[in-house]
Amino acid sequence: MPFATLGLAPEMLPAFTRALDAAGYTAPTAIQAQAVAPILRGDDVLACAATGSGKTAAFALPLAAARGLVLVPTRELAAQVGATLQALGR
Repeated sequence: MPFATLGLAPEMLPAFTRALDAAGYTAPTAIQAQAVAPILRGDDVLACAATGSGKTAAFALPLAAARGLVLVPTRELAAQVGATLQALGR
């Protein structure tokens, strides 16, 4: 399944594609495929997945066309999330 099928804004797909390619993403992970559509609908999403499964990108992709606040419990996780948001927001 390509990222284009997740319902992301069509006008942003070229930028998303470049950013995803640069970040090494080739296809949505399971958590991304399951979470992006409900997030785009405005639904609340609670997800649990292993480290490295793409959770940050699952909420970062829909967030890229909006403004949001991301709260995390540790400074280390904040740095990791910030780096992912910057990479995907190019």
